[in-house]
Amino acid sequence: MTLSVFPAERADRRFAAIRGRVSPPLAFLVVMIVLFWLVPFLASGIVVGNFDVFNGLKGFSAMGLVALALALTMLIGEFDLSVLGSYGFGALVAVKLGGDNPLVGLGCAVAMGLLVGLAQSTLMTRLKLSSVPVTLGGLLVLLGLTYRISEGKDVPFENIDFGLAIDSAVGGVISVRGVITLAVCLVVGLVLSYTAAGRLLRAVGGDRTASASIGLPVDRTVISVFCISGAFSALAGGMNAFALASAQASIGFQPLTYAVTAALIGGVSLSGGKGSITGITAAAISLSLLQGIFQVISVQVYYSDVILGLLLAAVAGIQAPGLRNMLAARSARNATSAATT
Repeated sequence: MTLSVFPAERADRRFAAIRGRVSPPLAFLVVMIVLFWLVPFLASGIVVGNFDVFNGLKGFSAMGLVALALALTMLIGEFDLSVLGSYGFGALVAVKLGGDNPLVGLGCAVAMGLLVGLAQSTLMTRLKLSSVPVTLGGLLVLLGLTYRISEGKDVPFENIDFGLAIDSAVGGVISVRGVITLAVCLVVGLVLSYTAAGRLLRAVGGDRTASASIGLPVDRTVISVFCISGAFSALAGGMNAFALASAQASIGFQPLTYAVTAALIGGVSLSGGKGSITGITAAAISLSLLQGIFQVISVQVYYSDVILGLLLAAVAGIQAPGLRNMLAARSARNATSAATT
């Protein structure tokens, strides 16, 4: 008896059928919204209010653009580790140059991010280098510059009124910078879905060799995406520094771990070419709410880090080819067993 569908193909169709019934990032967001209200009430009898929602979305307001920046580079099959450096150095540039006019400070931060992305991507495309070592070097340089210029101390932002304004609540539940982050995600999502630039980006991420062979501007696409990645990360860092009234000398690795986890949970493929801005945005909001749950019930922050790490490992495992091979092998065994009975 011959099989009409190969086992590996049957496994792929099984994954596709599951994804067709429900979007995992949106389902995860719904679950996190329910848990955000349910867990504090069951654990401590706390009824979540607008203030708690506002605090729960601060992570998205602060780091959502970093997640978007990293995800865009993953969509073209690259990985920009320097988003963390651009985030920290962008905060310092914005604070140093934006005392009199914060918009000038943000503009300078964005320009710095563009230049960082341009320098790294030009090096990558000209010398045919992998993005990981290049952006790791960029990350270390930017972190070093941030620490040296700040002299290892947080740099205060004196324009308190602007900081309060950019972190003020809209509708009582999300800050102005959070709305800006949502707006940027919306615009990028529309560009990727409905323009030739979006189709070009996915084509380059799906098969770079084939894209180059038919004359698509692969190098120019890589350079453009890395410039955007640097700009978004620096903008996020600048807005966060204004809201906190200071640029931190040491920002830790939370923005990077948050961005990687949001991109993967959001459905961005490790191999490039697949993923949606809707999924990335939903995942970024979900992770922010997860962190907010621990804040509401006053649980130590490292529990959030543990769960974040477990989620990252789980999503990476689900996307791994080994899982599909295992399902394919099991399908083959079942098919052989059915054929012999």
